[in-house]
Amino acid sequence: MDIDKQMEEAHEIVDKASSFQVGGDHYKRLMIEPIDFIVQNDLPYALGNVIKYVCRSRDPKRRAFHVQDIKKAIHYLELHLEKYYEVDPQGRDLPMFDD
Repeated sequence: MDIDKQMEEAHEIVDKASSFQVGGDHYKRLMIEPIDFIVQNDLPYALGNVIKYVCRSRDPKRRAFHVQDIKKAIHYLELHLEKYYEVDPQGRDLPMFDD
């Protein structure tokens, strides 16, 4: 079933986007969904993605993607360091460039 059909059927049942998941059930099976944790804790974009990818990396149905999910989580941590703290992954100050 394609994504558009899945979403259409889900919306016919309930109008809340949080009541269903598109493309699997790896978040719905968790005790706390990543989106709820992220929103309730007011996490910035990159750290929200870290939570999402770490949670996905534990799903036995997605075993083939576990390492990739952890690498994505690490990448988002590195992006957070760069954007919010202006340091590289080793904690060194990033060079400043004049525009």
